[in-house]
Amino acid sequence: QQQQQQQQQQGPENPLAALMQMAPLLLLFLMTFLNSLGGNVASIPFSLQPHGSYTIPLETRPGVRGIRPGIKFFVQEDFRRRYGRDLRSVEAQVQQGFHDELHGECLHQRQQQRRVQFRARSQRRAVDRDAMLEQAANFDLSACQEYQRWFQ
Repeated sequence: QQQQQQQQQQGPENPLAALMQMAPLLLLFLMTFLNSLGGNVASIPFSLQPHGSYTIPLETRPGVRGIRPGIKFFVQEDFRRRYGRDLRSVEAQVQQGFHDELHGECLHQRQQQRRVQFRARSQRRAVDRDAMLEQAANFDLSACQEYQRWFQ
């Protein structure tokens, strides 16, 4: 009983001490996480836009089954050495990335167009409503047009 009273009087264990006990484990998790990020960045074989070390322009090749020719992408200087044997696989990734990017841009443009249409319907004055509906009708949907041109 006396021992329990002493523990109650001392209060809870120091939170800083508990954190210090867990520090090695937290450090291990942090290092593992950062290492996995670094490994993924190094293994990306292309970029759809030129930036950083991705400066060499290429296009998907004609005549490759299942791959649309002419999709532009950018690679690093050592691309051929590292991915020369896996070029078809890289081109499939390029096509998928290009598809996903265009599809996302198209969805965003359509969502913006719908917002303008929705705001137009809430306008009290017919002149304002008509002007906003015209703005929505003329909204830039270039990503949707390009998506249709490439993938439909």
